Amino acid sequence: MNMTNYFDLKQVWVSELFGDIWLFLFFGLIMIWLVSAKTKVPFQVAMLLSIIWLGLCFSFSTAEFGIIWALAIMFAGFMFYYGVAKLLK
Repeated sequence: MNMTNYFDLKQVWVSELFGDIWLFLFFGLIMIWLVSAKTKVPFQVAMLLSIIWLGLCFSFSTAEFGIIWALAIMFAGFMFYYGVAKLLK
């Protein structure tokens, strides 16, 4: 624990409330998907919010999420390609 940083958001949200960065990631994704389904948000917007969430979690811990970040970027590229291909078709 760093005593000079009194209000460390990662320490408060991840370590104290959830216990692990992986639980924090999955709980956040599930909450995004549930709220998106309840409010009838389009699939593309829900996926973009999920990718933003992955980016936020990735900024907390870069060592643990290397492969997850690569998959998120690949999925965002696929969604962009699918949207452009659908418009051109």
